[in-house]
Amino acid sequence: MKRNILTSLLLITLLISACGGKEAAPEKEREKSRLEKAAWLLGSWENNSEEGKMSETWVEDHENAYSAKTYFVIGKDTVFRELSRLEETGSTLQCVISIEGENDEKPVTFVMTKQSDDNLVFENPKHDFPNKITYQHKGDSVIAEISGMQKGKFAKQRFGMVRVK
Repeated sequence: MKRNILTSLLLITLLISACGGKEAAPEKEREKSRLEKAAWLLGSWENNSEEGKMSETWVEDHENAYSAKTYFVIGKDTVFRELSRLEETGSTLQCVISIEGENDEKPVTFVMTKQSDDNLVFENPKHDFPNKITYQHKGDSVIAEISGMQKGKFAKQRFGMVRVK
């Protein structure tokens, strides 16, 4: 009986020292999703010019989407309103755009074709204009660019914005 107790104590002591003496191996850092890599877009952005004021605010909807509201105001009149969503499904990130009064009120989907730490490119070659949407992050500013064929010619519009929140 004493022998069984001593053997048990010895085994318990060995187990405790084996477990407590070693540090746990560090876990591998989880790779960020495509959406998480675009988190720099979150916040409020503005551009004040002689033509008017453009504002765009991105928020996190849930773990697989960010959404934005974009407005262009001249004086006290809102002349342009756009809703955008970045949605991640599987390994695909897409930008879904809805503009009041356009495309029979149906959203248009652009699929991400390139991504880096400070750059997002979405494309939809079947859409009339734009075919391409680019967001470029530079410190406290973002440059949004839309481009594609318009009336048979290549056209591009750039919208520089600074972070306000």
